[in-house]
Amino acid sequence: MGSKYFLYSGQGSQYMNMGKKLYMEDETFSKYMRYLDDIVIDETGDSVIEYMYNEPLMTDKIFDNIIFTHPAICMVEYSMTKTLNKRRIIPDGLIGCSLGEYTAMAVAGVVDIEELMLMIIKQARLLSQSNISGGMLAIIDDFSRYQKSYFERIGLQIISVNHNSHFIVSGDRNSIDKLIDDLKGKNITYFDLPVKYGFHSSNIEPFYDVFMNEVADITLKKAKIPVYSCSQCRPVSEYTKDMLWNVVRNNIMYREVLQKYVKENDVLIDVGPQGTLAGFSKKILNRTSGIFSTMTLFNQEQKAISQIEDYVNNNKAN
Repeated sequence: MGSKYFLYSGQGSQYMNMGKKLYMEDETFSKYMRYLDDIVIDETGDSVIEYMYNEPLMTDKIFDNIIFTHPAICMVEYSMTKTLNKRRIIPDGLIGCSLGEYTAMAVAGVVDIEELMLMIIKQARLLSQSNISGGMLAIIDDFSRYQKSYFERIGLQIISVNHNSHFIVSGDRNSIDKLIDDLKGKNITYFDLPVKYGFHSSNIEPFYDVFMNEVADITLKKAKIPVYSCSQCRPVSEYTKDMLWNVVRNNIMYREVLQKYVKENDVLIDVGPQGTLAGFSKKILNRTSGIFSTMTLFNQEQKAISQIEDYVNNNKAN
């Protein structure tokens, strides 16, 4: 077995009740979820846990309120990391995508989790108060069929190519809606992600000055674990304030990071809500062995964690 990488996904991977069964069953996961939720309550007066878990397990309610989704993604990813650590599953590196890169930074010790949570909460509040209206669309089709200019003509940008048949475009809401109409007419499969902002595109450029003002006093330290940044496409040990902005503005280069840095016998463990990065990884690396999801829509977290634990313990000497 080679190195172990934990994978952290961002906006669009969230859903109501993510991690609920594990929260009810696992002491470590629930402990950190409650701890982080207390920070949200102190800052906003609202509880992510009450909002997110106040629904039947199987629900089709869309989870797109950034006031809750922003901290919720960080909460479940950080709590899952601690849950795996408790089982002595320790990463050698962290791969962070979009909002997930912030969580990876906290796990790596670049920023204290408490300070990160406050930054994320403020970012969500400011975005919700802005007049920015955007979206992100996942297109399930052969990427080679598309010209960049096709999207640029309607004001959209390709912000991530996850594999040859899955890529994401981002931009303002009206442009996203126009693209949806076009894709419907051509019978092309797409997913309108539960995100109300065009992250990683020019749609959020008006937010730059406000964002930089909010992170001016944040304390950044040297990483204790390598963070493989999907906004920089390289391992980062020391972050700058501008790089915090790049996390939400730059393209997501997950495929490029995997192709450049992950070796054949490395283990990838997706701590994000839906296991989307694990799914992408299997396509990108053309293998299924050693690639794991921890959370799913079907609430099988305990089983998934046990399988990861068995795999790691059985392959320590390899």
